[in-house]
Amino acid sequence: MSCMGTPVDDSQMIGAFVRGIAYKTLLKRAGIPITDVYVPPEVADFMVIVGVKTASCEYSNVASRVENIIASSPTVASKVIVVDEDVDVFNLGEVLHAFATKCHPTRGIRLTDREVAGTNLAPYLSPEERKWLKGARALFDCTWPLEWPRETAVPPKMSFNEAYPREVKEKVLRNWTSYGFR
Repeated sequence: MSCMGTPVDDSQMIGAFVRGIAYKTLLKRAGIPITDVYVPPEVADFMVIVGVKTASCEYSNVASRVENIIASSPTVASKVIVVDEDVDVFNLGEVLHAFATKCHPTRGIRLTDREVAGTNLAPYLSPEERKWLKGARALFDCTWPLEWPRETAVPPKMSFNEAYPREVKEKVLRNWTSYGFR
């Protein structure tokens, strides 16, 4: 037994693992080209991060489809973050960077204010919403729009892995400790 409350406790660890697998299964069955799905244990099941291969989509608004599929499941996830395949959904630093740099402050955020299934465990809901199990959902679309020309409109990703040739990266990594780093 553990004292339930502020994460992370054993319930959040198990719930995050099980929900992540369930969402992944649902999305794959629906034909969504996902890279992976992650429910961080720190979010107490209220958020899910989904990576998608937007380049292999033949339709726009893949993030909306992801959110609709997740909403159709018995879920408490009220925040859905969808990122491109160049983001590792398990790396919260990369997810936050994608959120800050790819999610448009108005077009990238979609609020579902219709009465969606809620849970009486969600602390952000009002007492009335908890009583009647009414909720809401937010989608954060952190993907580049499909209609943008990849060569001219999508900025190149700049990081150690993308910016340098393999030989330079290998040399730097090989000599890292001699440079005084750990």
